[in-house]
Amino acid sequence: MHDNNKDKMLNLLLVISASLLAIVILLASVVYLNRNPDISDLSINDRMRLLSMADRITPDAYQKFPPSGDMLFYHLAPDTNYQNTFGTSFTTNELGFRSPPAHDPGAANEKRLLLVGDSWTFGPGVSDGERFGRVLQNLLNANGDKWSVHNLSMIGWNTDNELNALRTFLSVLHPDIVVLCPTSNDIDDSLAVWRGRLVNDGFDSHALFRYSYEYERRWIDVFRTIDRGMAFLNDLGIPTLVYFLAEWRKLAPYYANNSGFKAKYTVVPTEYIHTRYRLDSSRDGGRHANAEGHRLIGTYLYNALIAAGLVSADAPAPLDTTVSFPGVTFDDIETDFGFWWKHAQARDLIPMDGDYMGKRGFFSVLSDRTSRGVRVRFRLLDNPGLYPLHVKARLAAPEKITGEHTFEQYVGGIQEIDLPKPVSLDTYPIIELELVCNRIVSPQGLSPVCLKLEDLAVH
Repeated sequence: MHDNNKDKMLNLLLVISASLLAIVILLASVVYLNRNPDISDLSINDRMRLLSMADRITPDAYQKFPPSGDMLFYHLAPDTNYQNTFGTSFTTNELGFRSPPAHDPGAANEKRLLLVGDSWTFGPGVSDGERFGRVLQNLLNANGDKWSVHNLSMIGWNTDNELNALRTFLSVLHPDIVVLCPTSNDIDDSLAVWRGRLVNDGFDSHALFRYSYEYERRWIDVFRTIDRGMAFLNDLGIPTLVYFLAEWRKLAPYYANNSGFKAKYTVVPTEYIHTRYRLDSSRDGGRHANAEGHRLIGTYLYNALIAAGLVSADAPAPLDTTVSFPGVTFDDIETDFGFWWKHAQARDLIPMDGDYMGKRGFFSVLSDRTSRGVRVRFRLLDNPGLYPLHVKARLAAPEKITGEHTFEQYVGGIQEIDLPKPVSLDTYPIIELELVCNRIVSPQGLSPVCLKLEDLAVH
């Protein structure tokens, strides 16, 4: 009888334990299912599957514009009301932009100022009345003039997109003044944004500056492209101003000097893009300007237009900061490059699936004056579809230094390509190396790869 009671008690304890365990599992499931997901936790394969699923169930916000070669750009659906899109609601004009109508019979006597830019000019997360273009328009019209500020901007555009769109719609918009608003990620090769950022030519700056030959070369190309675009407009009799928005600090004059930049330009004061003037990340992942930030950006631009002699007014608007046109004078660039240093040390400039590289890889490594070579080490994949595999390495340098090897079949162990480092790179604390394969395979699903990177080092 005593043993009977012990058995009953033991069974009861087991039942209670099982019930508690079930409750714990249930609570854990509820917590897991209700947690905030982080897409960075997903593999590239999982992300591609997620994007593929989203493509079937969600409509496009963007629309492709008829292809225009390497300067392909996109816009939004014309005459469309967007609700809760990019953190706000708005209606596009007949050209597919968040802007007043391009053809407005009632605006025949108005002067037109055209803003051309990317997301900072587009204004995600703020209403139409809060954007700096509207702030500028209100200030211009407070003098008794009749101005209409139009907006030719799109999230994700780079300067090629912006200038190509400007040329495309120039004869439709008939601007009296054009203000181009480049930002610090216009160095990207990304020519389109479909469900996220796609890097078509192997480069994504992550909106930062790196003190390296490759970044300097690309920024010089961007500045020269802008300069040619502004010269084209000036030759047509259209006054221009370049307004460098977030986040330049003092680096614009450095690239202006190195590129022979002649266009009139100013830079948004760094204090106007501090955290208190930017949207919270829960509302806008890009943390663009909030309403107060737009007010400051628009007011500074108004004063800059007056100082440049492009518009007339009795006096500039009240503002703590005096407008400056830096030209090609710069100093203390190490401090400004240092601001980006923590982020600038990223090795993989093209996202990889773990250490597995797609058809093209672009990598960076810290260097110093004493190093005289760069060595990349990798492992081949035991997959017959890859071979013969041609692997080419290019050191980002003025001397166009390359090394290559063809593997007729799979070879085990670590392979390497060693490149000499020229004296021309001794100035830079970071150097970059490009790696390109002629074939890829997809052994584990959707993510195509060609090799596994082991190491990149200077010696």
